[in-house]
Amino acid sequence: MEEHINDFLKFLNGSHTSFQASLEIIKRLEVKGFDPLKEDEHWKLEDGNKYYICRDTSVIAFILGKENLRDSGYKIADTILKNK
Repeated sequence: MEEHINDFLKFLNGSHTSFQASLEIIKRLEVKGFDPLKEDEHWKLEDGNKYYICRDTSVIAFILGKENLRDSGYKIADTILKNK
């Protein structure tokens, strides 16, 4: 548990603005093997691969399953970071 707390504090310390937070998120996604996608390009997605899209300070990340979506279902999680 302490490791997760320290990692979260490290994230917060490196994310003074929403722009910095999105850069930190992208850095962490790439370390975990996520590949970037561009909105204005045609995507060639492969089953089982990990991807992310960034627009301004918004980041969307997803992992394509290897099974039929009808059989495996899906999960959605979200987070909103707002700096005042």
